[in-house]
Amino acid sequence: MDSLLNPTVIKVIGVGGAGCNAVNRMVQDGIEGVEVYAINTDVQHLALLDVPNKIQIGEKITRGLGAGSKPEIGEQAALEDIEKIKEIIQDADMVFIAAGLGGGTGTGAAPVIAQVAKDMGKLTVAVVTMPFRFEGKQRMEIAKKGLERIKETTDAYIVVHNQRLLEMDVTNLKLSEAFRLVDQVLSKAVRGITKVVVEPALINIDFADVQTVLRGGGLSLIGLGSASGENRIDEAIDQAIRSPLLEGESISGASRLIVTFWADENITLADLDRAMQKIEDELAADNLVVFGATLVPETDKFEVTIIATGFEQGSYKPVSTKTAGKVVEPVEQVTPSNETASQPAIETSKESVQRILTRLRQRGLGR
Repeated sequence: MDSLLNPTVIKVIGVGGAGCNAVNRMVQDGIEGVEVYAINTDVQHLALLDVPNKIQIGEKITRGLGAGSKPEIGEQAALEDIEKIKEIIQDADMVFIAAGLGGGTGTGAAPVIAQVAKDMGKLTVAVVTMPFRFEGKQRMEIAKKGLERIKETTDAYIVVHNQRLLEMDVTNLKLSEAFRLVDQVLSKAVRGITKVVVEPALINIDFADVQTVLRGGGLSLIGLGSASGENRIDEAIDQAIRSPLLEGESISGASRLIVTFWADENITLADLDRAMQKIEDELAADNLVVFGATLVPETDKFEVTIIATGFEQGSYKPVSTKTAGKVVEPVEQVTPSNETASQPAIETSKESVQRILTRLRQRGLGR
């Protein structure tokens, strides 16, 4: 009942051109249960978006014309309207910041917004992109400096290297399609968490568990998998745990993971069991995993999003590493909190899966 009276408030904020495009994609895809904002110095770009909440920053310094690829201008613009930013964030439990690094507004303003959110005690997660190689060395150097600021100002940050997208069998994409793919990846990263927290799902993730995984998580990587047909589960999991977006590393290097399944209505208990087992086979013995599952009507696809965090320096392991993992079962009740949640008790893999299967069977999903 408390979770119904006090729902988790998640705010997704796109900053700069790329960040605003990403949240615009989320709105067009029908993201629910979160408040979406687009923040930019370029007023013309804001006017093109379908995002319900559009915030212009730095009107005095930029006159609505953008930051001119100068991060210092983007930073000053955010500081100029810092009170607007605080007002947006004040009632949030969690703040997602989406931005493309290498330009002016995203690189300069996103760390300022993240710092405000973190200082206010909000769970602060950034999802940022690094430029394609063809965008030039100067833009990459600007992006690298911006990433250092993101590291300092967030609880966790997911880095998507655009160049890695070219390894996902999309080498013949048109330029416009490539950037839309970037938007899609950013959207998947955010929705992989928000959907199973704030929307009704087959298995919801408790917000306290999300805090446990992401608070202080630092570097986070994302793996995506999608497949259809008879072997869709195995193929989707294999794609996710060996995704180019994981930078060629194994998820076993992470100490904490959030796993989200998107499945058709014909999903069985055995399917879920096998999917989790394939992921657990990649994990170290003391990994903490929370996961959720959402039914998607009228589809034959099985999709998985893996967000891996809690990497220690030198903890990356070869992709071939396979050890037994352990799972924490997500709790059904959502209890928002601005304080770090206590660590859930870690169960053995077998015990956790059996409890989840029992819950699913009670909902009439057993076969």
